Amino acid sequence: MGATGFEMKFITVENSSNIAAIAYSPYDTDTDFGTLNIRFHNGGEYGYSNVGTTLAEEFFASESKGSFFHRKIKNQFVGVKVEEVSEEPTETRFERQRELETEATGKLESEDDGEEF
Repeated sequence: MGATGFEMKFITVENSSNIAAIAYSPYDTDTDFGTLNIRFHNGGEYGYSNVGTTLAEEFFASESKGSFFHRKIKNQFVGVKVEEVSEEPTETRFERQRELETEATGKLESEDDGEEF
């Protein structure tokens, strides 16, 4: 499935004690990377940037989402907490997620070289 095969909506995860829902939003049709959002049963939601489409497809198809997350996502990608899980339209939520990722990236870079963005 190519990058355009994913819709920007959460899919409920059945039979997971930790993960409630997942969504993947490709950056555009010219790249094989995007943001993977994971909503946990504890109410938290995190976005993981620069996740390859192939890895996202494997995650969606995996029998155990929790095991896959711990093996291939958790320590490989930086998760940015989504401030508020709301009933906003999905497109609005993904736009906000990209803003949060940009802010987090800017803060991390500014900490490294002492400059502020």
